[in-house]
Amino acid sequence: MNKHEDKLEAKIDKISKEISKINITLAKQHVTLDEHIKRTELLEKRVKPIEDIITAIHTSSKLTSYVMGLIGFLASLAEIIRYVRK
Repeated sequence: MNKHEDKLEAKIDKISKEISKINITLAKQHVTLDEHIKRTELLEKRVKPIEDIITAIHTSSKLTSYVMGLIGFLASLAEIIRYVRK
């Protein structure tokens, strides 16, 4: 081989080593990502009942607000009718 071919071979070897390092890094990141996905799924399962409770509370508070508004309206209407009858 000549000097030029030796340089090319050295560069190819260097690139190959860097690609190997990248592959190792990707494999490690893949394992980390799998662990993260599992933890996320477990946490989502634990949070779901809490979200359901919050939704129920939110719905019941809206219903309570509407009922209280209706009661207030009816009380006001009763007072107006009582005032008019006097």
